[in-house]
Amino acid sequence: SPLTKEDIPDACSTKELFGFAIKGAGIVKISELIGDIHEELAQGDALENTDFDYQDIEFKDDRVTWRSSNAPIAVFTEGQLATDNPWFKFVPYRPTKGVIGRIKTHVQLSDTIILQGKFLIPREDGSAIVGATYNWENRSDEPDSNGIAEIESFLRKHMGNHWSWLEIFAGVRPTIPGAMPAVGPHPEQRNLFSFNGFGSKGATQIPILADGLYRFIWEGKPLPEEILPARFKKEPNPLSKRWIAVEIARDRVMRHLKPGDTAIDATTGNGHDTLWLTQSVGPDGIVYAFDIQECAIDIARKKIDNLSIVARTTFLKVCHSQMISQLPLNIKAKAILFNLGYLPEGDKSIVTRIETTISALDQSLTILHPNGIISIVIYPGHQGGTSEADGILNWTKSIDNSSYETEFVSNPSGNPKSPRLLFIKKRA
Repeated sequence: SPLTKEDIPDACSTKELFGFAIKGAGIVKISELIGDIHEELAQGDALENTDFDYQDIEFKDDRVTWRSSNAPIAVFTEGQLATDNPWFKFVPYRPTKGVIGRIKTHVQLSDTIILQGKFLIPREDGSAIVGATYNWENRSDEPDSNGIAEIESFLRKHMGNHWSWLEIFAGVRPTIPGAMPAVGPHPEQRNLFSFNGFGSKGATQIPILADGLYRFIWEGKPLPEEILPARFKKEPNPLSKRWIAVEIARDRVMRHLKPGDTAIDATTGNGHDTLWLTQSVGPDGIVYAFDIQECAIDIARKKIDNLSIVARTTFLKVCHSQMISQLPLNIKAKAILFNLGYLPEGDKSIVTRIETTISALDQSLTILHPNGIISIVIYPGHQGGTSEADGILNWTKSIDNSSYETEFVSNPSGNPKSPRLLFIKKRA
């Protein structure tokens, strides 16, 4: 449920009420759970503790062999080590280190978990678990000083001096963009299966998806398409040049965007990009979506509501040329998306205009986070599209190359009316 004043203990100093409260909940320590499972498997002589090399796997007579063992199928459950799996290289795993701690506190947290960017989870012994950070560069399981400092800042802000450390530890999440795991068969090697990419939040899905995978293998019951590994290995889409351009743009943006980031959809349109950004930044991230058409905002809002996902998405019915005046002071966005032209299946007389687009792009440069990216999909094929494309090209000549890197990508067909892409990256 949304966080309210009643959920925050009197001793906590926080005055901010964004976030959520989960009443009557607890925490699962995955490492201890895995240890218990290993112990049970070992007692049944069903566990072999040894080193593992993918090169030891072979395929013979529709069976999978590994050293002296063979079976009709093999299921990979490697966690963050799935990035090394040669058969599932196409799955875009993004391992993320997180620092977590256990604190001693006299604050009575009852049985309510508080989520405010970080989480605060009471334990039965009176202590509390607090976390977690996101570190995309360091995959070790040792707590790093920056992560510790980030959590201490959170604790000081929300609990003052009513706490002290009991222990600090770290783990690595095997996350996937879009926050959905990779569960199911390899699209070509059908006797190889993946059961990976859950991350810390997705771990609660493991029991039901393990049952689903079992039923898929032994009973032939289908798995949801949105969790299949095959979703990441698609043939080029022949249906629409517009679609291809958008897919290329998203692929490039994903190199810069991660859960917890702030992102902006400067042209909400039919809401596809808004939904995609919302899923990509997750419940800890923030998305701002601009459009001058009420119908576009309604379409986008329904897309998000229909998925019943936890989202911090703000819709702004205003021209993107007024971007800065509508956003929080000192905001820094990791990704800003422009999909120019008109609303598909909408009023084609309502199109983006060069003067407002340039104004929005100028403002975007000032609020772009270091290592952030601006993605612009340009459509010369509609009325006014060519002059808009030329105007943006001329505008890029004024960009400070010492601070920003620009890249144009054209359709390989060479058709002058095909969509074009412009990427602007802010140097770190």
